[in-house]
Amino acid sequence: MSPAAGRARGVVLLVLGLAATAKAAGPVITRDPEPGTPGTESWTVESPFLPGANKIEVLLPDPREKGRAYPVVYLLPVNAGTKGDWGHPLEEARRHNLANRHQAIFVVPSFPVLPWFGDSATDPQMRQNRHVSEVVVPFIDRTYPTLAKPEGRALIGFSKSALGALQLFLLEPDRFGAVAVFENWYGVPNDLQWNTWGFAECYGTRANYDALDPQKLLNANKDRLISAQRPLAVLIGGPGPRLGTDLLLLQLRGNGIPHVEIRDASWGHTWTSGWLPLAVTAVMDGDSPAQP
Repeated sequence: MSPAAGRARGVVLLVLGLAATAKAAGPVITRDPEPGTPGTESWTVESPFLPGANKIEVLLPDPREKGRAYPVVYLLPVNAGTKGDWGHPLEEARRHNLANRHQAIFVVPSFPVLPWFGDSATDPQMRQNRHVSEVVVPFIDRTYPTLAKPEGRALIGFSKSALGALQLFLLEPDRFGAVAVFENWYGVPNDLQWNTWGFAECYGTRANYDALDPQKLLNANKDRLISAQRPLAVLIGGPGPRLGTDLLLLQLRGNGIPHVEIRDASWGHTWTSGWLPLAVTAVMDGDSPAQP
C-alpha cells in the first residue's frame, strides 16, 4: 500500500470510528428538509439502540397556542419504516384532523425491521422499546412544547405493535399514562412464528420474550392498575373471533382492571378502517367514546 493510500485509509477509519463513537455516546438527530408525509415534520435519527438511520415523524396542531404544553400520542408502527401494507398511522391521524380535534401532538417512530418491540437480550442494536423511551420521547420533549409527564403521554398500538404499547405502558408508569390497543397480538409464539416472523430477531431469547410478555406484566402490575385507574382501552374489529383481544379482555376482566372496550365488526385489520379516532378519544378522555 502506498503512503497516500495508507493515509486515506486512516482517514476513513478515523471517520468511521468517530461515527461509531458518536452513536455509542447518544443519538444523532437531523431534520429532514422534505417530510415524506405532507403536513408533517420529519427527522432522521441514528440511535444507539437501532442499526442504521430511522425516522421520527410528527403531526402538530395548527395553529399552536404560544406558551401552551400539548399532550403527545405515540403511534407505534406495525411495519418497518412508518408506512406499509397496513397503512400509515400518521396519515390516518392527519386525515381525521386528530391533532387539531384533540389539541395534541402525534408521533410515529420507525424501525429498520418488522417490529415486535421488546429489547433484544443478544443484540444491543435491537432495543426497540429503549429507542422509544430513551431516544424518541426525550427528543420530542426537547423539541416541541409537550406536557412532559405521564398524563401527557399516551401509546397506541395495533396488532404486533400492541406488544410494544402494552410493554411500555406497564413497565414505565412514570413515563406513559395511557394506552389503547387494536386487535393486539397476545400469547406465546410457536416455533414457526418465533423463527420466521421476527420474534427471534427482536427478542433474542425465549426467556427474554417471556419476561416481557404482557400477560405476565399485567398480572405483576394489576394492583397498581386497579388503584391508579389509568386509561387502558381495547378495540376489537371483525368479523369473526379475535383471539388476541379475547385473551387480553379475559385477563383484564378476571383481574378487575379498569378498562374500556370498543367493538365494531366492520373494522378491518389496518390503520385505515376507522378505529383510530375512537382509540385516541379513549386515551385522551379516559372513557368510552360514542361509536358511529
